Amino acid sequence: MQLSEETIQKADSTIEALALKLEQANKELAAKATQEKHLAAQDIVKNYIIGNMSLGLLPLPYFDLAAMAATQLSLIKSLSEHYNISYDEQMGKLFLTSLISGSAPVLTVIGLSSFIKIIPGIGSITGGVSLTLLAGAVAYATGQVFIRHFESGGDFANLESSQWNSFFKEQITIGKQYIKTKLKSMKDK
Repeated sequence: MQLSEETIQKADSTIEALALKLEQANKELAAKATQEKHLAAQDIVKNYIIGNMSLGLLPLPYFDLAAMAATQLSLIKSLSEHYNISYDEQMGKLFLTSLISGSAPVLTVIGLSSFIKIIPGIGSITGGVSLTLLAGAVAYATGQVFIRHFESGGDFANLESSQWNSFFKEQITIGKQYIKTKLKSMKDK
């Protein structure tokens, strides 16, 4: 049995149409997987925001800062594992130090907020509240930097803090607003 030219052309057209649909479906699946991975990364960041904020309430000046630094490194490690990036603790420490140091006003407020806890009563309350908000914002900003870096194909080998300083500062501002909004919505419930 021999197929007609018309039947062969119809079969070729059908195959091409199916191939295009399959390619489109694969693109949609890849986009969905990327979106789900991004949302899961944001959930990781949210957990660390809560952890960092709770450390801001510690009454011990400067111990809170050391604990927050450790939490930030743990956040970076969790995100690198999430994106299947080999974690480099030394590079993480250097990068985080550079980011925070590049945000001198933030560093100053963090230090003062921790230091003011020495003053009994009002100092502890004021320092704790101020540091709590800022600690959450810094965790948010750090998370956003690493999510963006890893999602753009970056790893620890090509991590340059100078490229991320302005984005980090921007994300601290967004993080403060994010936290205030979340706290307000919890209060309204």
